Amino acid sequence: MRKGSKQKMSQWIVDKARTTARDKELMSGKFDEDTCLPPGHSYESYIYGPGVDSYNRLDGVLSLFYDEDEDRKSECMMAFGDAWSMCDDLWESLPYTRGILRSSTPALRQAMMTASELREWSALPSRITVWRGCYADNVAGLSWTLDEKVARRFPFLHRYSSDRSDALLLKTSVAKTRAVLKLARGEAEIVVIPTGKIDCKVIELPQ
Repeated sequence: MRKGSKQKMSQWIVDKARTTARDKELMSGKFDEDTCLPPGHSYESYIYGPGVDSYNRLDGVLSLFYDEDEDRKSECMMAFGDAWSMCDDLWESLPYTRGILRSSTPALRQAMMTASELREWSALPSRITVWRGCYADNVAGLSWTLDEKVARRFPFLHRYSSDRSDALLLKTSVAKTRAVLKLARGEAEIVVIPTGKIDCKVIELPQ
């Protein structure tokens, strides 16, 4: 095995261990963090239940939007917000996820944020600069960040790295009303609510 491959495999093991440890904490109720849903809500089983992991969690939460009526839409969005930072492979569900966010009201978008996230979001200016580290084939993703350094390293994390094209750094500005702030991973993540093509500056990152 080449040196680069060994390093990627080692990083994958570290990333997987972190994800597994986080899931175990959440499922055991030991994770000390405020949440969107109130404790004991029935929707928690879609997020922390047996057999739920970072690769199937989003599918379970998205299924709530098929089954629930408008009166419980806010609770669905709370579950969506709690699950968001614990999901991998978001790209597979992008069309449906984009549709939910695009059709949501400002109040429903705020339901995706915890109390601490909402306080931080409220303190942001009316228009914010955001960054995204990605590749040419996934520039249309929803996850951005307030932190340029986070965006610069993202394409080189094992679970996101690709040999398909050069790594890119995107920079744009969005209205705060089109942004949801998620802080659980320490990445100052901004979920950008899509309304059409985003005009942004594109920078090629050195490999």
